[in-house]
Amino acid sequence: MNEDLIQAHKCFLNEPISGTTLYKIIKHENFLDMLDKGYLYFHRVDQYADDKRDSDQTDKDKVLSRESKFEKKPSFTLEDYYAQARQRSYACCFTTEETDHIWQHYAGNDNKACCLVLDCDALIRFLNRTYSQSYMYGVSFKCKPFLFLNYGLVAYGDLLNDELAKPEAPNPIEYLYFKGEAYSKEKEFRITLSAFGVGNFRLPDKTLLEFPASLRLDFNFREALNHGVIKQLKISQDYPPSCFQELKSKLMKYGDIKIIKSPKMIVRLIVNFLIDKIWWRC
Repeated sequence: MNEDLIQAHKCFLNEPISGTTLYKIIKHENFLDMLDKGYLYFHRVDQYADDKRDSDQTDKDKVLSRESKFEKKPSFTLEDYYAQARQRSYACCFTTEETDHIWQHYAGNDNKACCLVLDCDALIRFLNRTYSQSYMYGVSFKCKPFLFLNYGLVAYGDLLNDELAKPEAPNPIEYLYFKGEAYSKEKEFRITLSAFGVGNFRLPDKTLLEFPASLRLDFNFREALNHGVIKQLKISQDYPPSCFQELKSKLMKYGDIKIIKSPKMIVRLIVNFLIDKIWWRC
C-alpha cells in the first residue's frame, strides 16, 4: 500500500495539542461487537441523520464552485466534485471534552452506553503504524485500505455566509473538518477516510465500488491496550449488572482481570499489568 495515504493532508488540518484525551460514547451492543470483531466504525459523512450538512460546502462556496467547470467535461462543476468527494468520505468521531451534553446527545436515556477514553497521540501513532496492514470492510466486501487517512479537530462556522473558497478553492479535506455552529458543543476530533471526487474505484474482483453508508477498519484492541491507546472505559452509575458481567467476560480475552471496588464505587480492571479503569459516572 502507498504510505502516501497516511496523513497526506496534514497541512490543511488542525491537530489537538499533545497530551489531548479523547472520548467516544458507544452503545453497549455496539461496543461488544467492536471488541468481538476488532474494528473501528466509520460513517459516511453525507449520511448522518442528525446533521444532513456534515462536511458540506457553505452556501456561498457552492455559488462560487457552481461557476467553475472542468475543461474536459464542462457539465461537471467544482460543486459536483466536492459533492462526490463528500459521498466518498467517512468519519469516526470523538470529543475532546466529556460533558453532560455529549452523554445526553449520544447516550440519551440508555444506561448501557459506555465511554471509551483514549490517548490521542497514541491513537494516531497506532493507526499510522497499522493502517497499511489492516483491512477495511463494507457490507459485501473486504479490501486493503485505499482511502486517505487523516486526523484533526473540527472547525465550526456559518454554513450560510462563511466562505472557505477564498482566495482559492479549498482542498475537499477542509470541508470534512467543518461543521455548522450548532454543533460546536461537540468539541469534535475525527478520523477520516476519504477519496478523490473524480474517477471510479474497483474492488479486487474488478467489481465497480459503490461507496457504502459505513465502513469498518481493523482495530486490534489488545494491541491498542498494550500501546497505551486505551486509557479508560467509563460507564453510567446505573449500568446494569448483567451488562457489566457481559462486558467483563468480553474483556477477559485481553488478560487476567482483577476487579477492585473502592468506597467511591470505582472499579479497576487490571489487564496484563495495564490498568484499564471503569468509572461510575455521577
